[in-house]
Amino acid sequence: MMSQPWVFQMFVLMGQVRRVGMPEEARKLALSVDQIEFSAEVIRQGQEQGIFHEGDPRLLSTMFWATVQGIMEEMAVDESMEAPDPAWIVAMLKNDR
Repeated sequence: MMSQPWVFQMFVLMGQVRRVGMPEEARKLALSVDQIEFSAEVIRQGQEQGIFHEGDPRLLSTMFWATVQGIMEEMAVDESMEAPDPAWIVAMLKNDR
């Protein structure tokens, strides 16, 4: 991401275009990929293996992606902001046992 700063703006754009009131064709396209559900399935599998802690996989996925979205939006606004360590973000999901 640091070598391709347009990625931050893409997260901002995709976050905005999914909202009601945006052009319907663009909104449908943005909503056509259900990253939350895809990631929820990965989390479900990780829970079965003891990698991720217990909890609603869809809610955990939403939390994860909302965090990523927020970080990307902040980095799009503040060019001096350093990217957080990805391990910090993944740690929200990991089972600490």
